[in-house]
Amino acid sequence: MSSLIKENANLQKQLQGANKQYYEDLLVYVRLNSMGKNERQTEEMLLGILQDILEAQQNGMPAQDYFGKDPQPIANELLKQLPNDAKQMVKISLLAVLTYFAVVFIGSYFVSLFQPGVPQLIDVGEYVICSICAGVSTFVILWLMGKNYGQKNSWKMLFTIGGIFVINCLLFVFVRTPWVIPLSRWMATVLATILAASVYLLNRDKNFGGDHGKKET
Repeated sequence: MSSLIKENANLQKQLQGANKQYYEDLLVYVRLNSMGKNERQTEEMLLGILQDILEAQQNGMPAQDYFGKDPQPIANELLKQLPNDAKQMVKISLLAVLTYFAVVFIGSYFVSLFQPGVPQLIDVGEYVICSICAGVSTFVILWLMGKNYGQKNSWKMLFTIGGIFVINCLLFVFVRTPWVIPLSRWMATVLATILAASVYLLNRDKNFGGDHGKKET
């Protein structure tokens, strides 16, 4: 997968003028809308489009003339042809949940360092509820970003995303359950380390759409 990403990044350097902007718009749109699609086939599709644009560029034909003025319709048609990948959805879900859990827990861990002798408390019910909500929110936000990419009324999307963020913050502040477990300093340290390592490894492998969550320029 990384070889496809690197090849794509290197070839993009050959794009000129409007072709560069055209492909970058298409690339971002595809990657935002490829949740649940096979990662490798998505990257191969993007690389194939880039190679076609470069070939047309060498023949003096702009990408807009080759693929059409708006890259989104052709991107939608190509995305429909890609197979769905349940494993991809599981990765995204797990990454979203673990990231939330890690950020909140590690934040609490560092605060507890200034309270020596006091065990760190972990509200298992709160973490489960808020992590699931954060995971669902991630899907909704990515879906909104994908569907509204390039649209003029982006303020509506931003307002909606802001509302989702506020809801998640309120859940974190107000949700409390009786399933509270005290952790000793060494247990909290081990758990914080495991969470940080898990998020790092998952993100390196996945990067929200595999390495295709990145935008190479």
